[in-house]
Amino acid sequence: RLSSLNARDTESAAIGDAVDYVQGVTGVHTSAEDAWVQRKGVCQDIAHLAIGALRSVGIPARLAGVAEWGDRPGNHTWVEVWDSDGWHFIEYYPDEKGLDHGWILEPIAALDPANPASRVVARSRLLSAKSLYRLPWAPERFDLTGEDRTAVYQKLPGGAPGTATADSGVVSF
Repeated sequence: RLSSLNARDTESAAIGDAVDYVQGVTGVHTSAEDAWVQRKGVCQDIAHLAIGALRSVGIPARLAGVAEWGDRPGNHTWVEVWDSDGWHFIEYYPDEKGLDHGWILEPIAALDPANPASRVVARSRLLSAKSLYRLPWAPERFDLTGEDRTAVYQKLPGGAPGTATADSGVVSF
């Protein structure tokens, strides 16, 4: 079983203080390499770097995110890691409680699953994926496969209103 400490420490050691979260320094076409060289980026950049770091030590990881929050402006991208009992989320500044804990649970609790742009989607290349990835920078594109994880996240404990601990401003997804 993957320990939450293992995933959290791997991500923190690989990314940690090496990359600062700075809005506006990267764009949707910025590569993880460019963000690494700049040592600056937004959630999408840090998530891509974390996925590479986790995979490099044998921890399966994938991109997850939401195109539009239901109760605030902006969007967000984070990482899911595979454990023996399924996929779990981890933030780029991991919560000390480990996997499946973090500020994102509060705004996810307010998402409307009936709105395709307001769903938690995890990237999947499996042909059986039932949902499609909505790209905020190309809203007309619905051709990238993903798994709708909204219901899974909304059932996690910790999504009570008033518990957010991070800035949830407008960022690139």
